[in-house]
Amino acid sequence: MIDCTSLVKFGNMTSGSGLAQIFDNDISDTGYATATQGWAGVSLSSSKIISKVEVTAASNGFDASGLTTSITIDVYAKQGAVPTSATGGTKIGSTGSFTDINSQITKVVNSNSSIAYDHVWVVINTGVWAVASIVNIFEGEILGAPVVVASDRYSLQKSLNTTTPLNWATTEVPGFRIATISDSNAIATCMLRMDIIHNNVFSGAVGIAGRILVRMGNTWAECQSANFTYIPNAVSGKNITDVTDHYGNINIFIKYPLLANKYYEFSVASTAHSTGSSSNGLCSILAEYGQGLNSFIISVDKNEVLV
Repeated sequence: MIDCTSLVKFGNMTSGSGLAQIFDNDISDTGYATATQGWAGVSLSSSKIISKVEVTAASNGFDASGLTTSITIDVYAKQGAVPTSATGGTKIGSTGSFTDINSQITKVVNSNSSIAYDHVWVVINTGVWAVASIVNIFEGEILGAPVVVASDRYSLQKSLNTTTPLNWATTEVPGFRIATISDSNAIATCMLRMDIIHNNVFSGAVGIAGRILVRMGNTWAECQSANFTYIPNAVSGKNITDVTDHYGNINIFIKYPLLANKYYEFSVASTAHSTGSSSNGLCSILAEYGQGLNSFIISVDKNEVLV
């Protein structure tokens, strides 16, 4: 989590305890805007990739009224000059619309961007006022350039051990990126396991799915600037329901050819969606009791041939 205490703040949520207290990780005070749109952000000490933002409501919800209004929380980011308006940047994540429940809940907004930004902020749209007690910002993972592994066979693994809400639209899951380079043609065996829980915010069946992504380049910089693409057939999914089938899992096993002296970065994308709701967070990746519950493994064999 990024320490925002001493960072420069901006936005219109200056009422109550103000902008500084929104970013102090203290749930006892709030900042708010006496308007249906409130925004609050920080200028980072250096450019950073953002993985997610957690936004916690006041004791009477995000609208500070006790009413059950429709709420949307968006996360924006910007390079260069400090933004001068709520939407004066790039939207990198959103909760979608949800109904305020007049409780001090926390909403997690996952970022869909791997670009480093100078400024990041939340925009809370309500039917009354816009209020928050805590906004926590989390830095995304920046991988260093991989090096050639001398062994003819080796494995790389990432485990995701934090509960991560899934977006309605397919979005990269932070924390699963794996990079490699081989000094010869090789075969990468990709194995993904994710356990997913229905969050009961929507009554009924929710479709869950996961995919494995890859990008490559002749140099590490070229690889990092390339777009991720889906690996054909590296997909798995099912339906889960809120009561009778509360848990589900995604399992993918696929072979992928690596070319000699090319840089590769693999990642994972997932979704939880329903025709009955377009909200994010219908399901979450499950994280309980230690490491290894959700794992992504890349095993490289320089002697294997895929025919």
